[in-house]
Amino acid sequence: MSAGRTVTVRTLDHGDVTVPEPSWCLGRHDQDVYRSDIWHEGEEVPLLVTTPCHGRVPLLRATVVQKPFATDTAVRLAVGIDGEPHELSSHEVRGLSGELVSLGRGLEWLADRVASFEAGDAR
Repeated sequence: MSAGRTVTVRTLDHGDVTVPEPSWCLGRHDQDVYRSDIWHEGEEVPLLVTTPCHGRVPLLRATVVQKPFATDTAVRLAVGIDGEPHELSSHEVRGLSGELVSLGRGLEWLADRVASFEAGDAR
């Protein structure tokens, strides 16, 4: 958190609520929300891959988030998977990273299959 930096959000259930603002938060906060829906959001980081047809495109998007009045107030990484944000702990992010490595191995297997088709082996 930045020393002394705060934000005030107008809530439907608790009036004006002033909360400490983390240094990584972009400072964009919806007004007229429930207090439990207040959240801090950092800069979105696209995780890019290169394609021959479109160049560099986002495979995943990740953003640091925190909901200071939710049941779970921990700082999380919101990862956009299939258009939906999934909030992950650092441990869960490491698990996702391992799964992406495994998916890469699966893609290598598929690349070998395509290479055999390209070589004329239609089996």
